[in-house]
Amino acid sequence: MLPEVTDFNLHEGRGVSGIVEGQLVEIGNLEFVSTTGCVLSKRMEDKYHQWSKDSKTVVFVSVGSKLAMMIGKLNPKYFP
Repeated sequence: MLPEVTDFNLHEGRGVSGIVEGQLVEIGNLEFVSTTGCVLSKRMEDKYHQWSKDSKTVVFVSVGSKLAMMIGKLNPKYFP
């Protein structure tokens, strides 16, 4: 069973945030997580640019204002 999300907020065009098990969880694009104080390591920044160049949608997840993961999703519209 998934934990309950409280204080859910939609940040239109940028991401979402909410409290999960007492922790602030933020999910969104680079612009969104950058405004929350998260900083990408050089390796993650390089990977972000590579995935973007490869037409992947890149989504970031932060927990407690610390970057937890970066997900690259290939858009089938561009690669049927």
